[in-house]
Amino acid sequence: MTPEQPYSILIDGFTITLKEPDPHRIKSICENLVRLAADPQFRNSTIKSGRRYLYRYTIPLPINHPRPSGSLLIEAGARLSGIADLRIEFRPAKTGPNGIQDVIALLDLITPYGGQHFIKYGTFTRYDIAIDLWGHSVDEVMAFSKRAQKLGVYTNRQGCPETVYMGSPRSNRSVAYTKIHKATGKQSLRIERRMKRRCVGFEFPFIADPFEVVRLVHTQSVLPHLTGVIPQLFFDSARLRGLNRVLALLPTAQQKAIKQLLEDPTESMLPSTTEIWTGWAQLLEDNGLGFLLAQAEADASLVPDLPSVDESTEAIL
Repeated sequence: MTPEQPYSILIDGFTITLKEPDPHRIKSICENLVRLAADPQFRNSTIKSGRRYLYRYTIPLPINHPRPSGSLLIEAGARLSGIADLRIEFRPAKTGPNGIQDVIALLDLITPYGGQHFIKYGTFTRYDIAIDLWGHSVDEVMAFSKRAQKLGVYTNRQGCPETVYMGSPRSNRSVAYTKIHKATGKQSLRIERRMKRRCVGFEFPFIADPFEVVRLVHTQSVLPHLTGVIPQLFFDSARLRGLNRVLALLPTAQQKAIKQLLEDPTESMLPSTTEIWTGWAQLLEDNGLGFLLAQAEADASLVPDLPSVDESTEAIL
């Protein structure tokens, strides 16, 4: 972050699965996980059985660091039909490029094809990408997320909004919340897009801008249009019950003025997401995923055009 750039973008986390048709390979991978857990070099790792997988192996990252900032979960040996044989969960934002290097090194140890192959040809079943707007908080804004059908708001004991969910857990979800960064003590308004649109690893560089459906409007911008209305009641009602339900109680002229303001792109606090998204390739590089860019160039002819997000409906808080 710089004074000229009051925001930052990050890959907060992802889940990758890979199908392995050879049962002998799966058995070998499971045995490798057990050996890894018993290896003194990885003394801080743990392994246990789960409902969905025979083995759930967790290792703090960076490996054997006295103060690890993240972790990797590897699951192997599917117990249920219809789920992939191998699965990992990882949060790059917690560890940076060195974390990805550790992930690849560990997958090199347990799989016959190695970590880069796993990430390139595995399926991203979920990926979370976030923008931090520095110095702001979620209670300052009205947030829109198109196509979200459900809303949820969590508040603190004083009733101040802290986290807002737009969309269901099973959909491409938008989440807005106030975040205090432990390392610096700085505050940001974080906008997360929790994406369930699956893609193969080498397609990851081609994903569409996930933030194009999001718009933020500062509550101060709305205040001049709330004549005769208690502002806090308006904002709380809109967050909990939806904007349209609240607007329906206001005079027609007032409804139109507020809608026009909220739909005005120049009123959005979120910088141009088209501009932000031009840095997606660099973000992949910064997170240790630059090898996907080279693979993407090689496989570009194989990648279908990914549809943009459907903007047919909106949710607002």
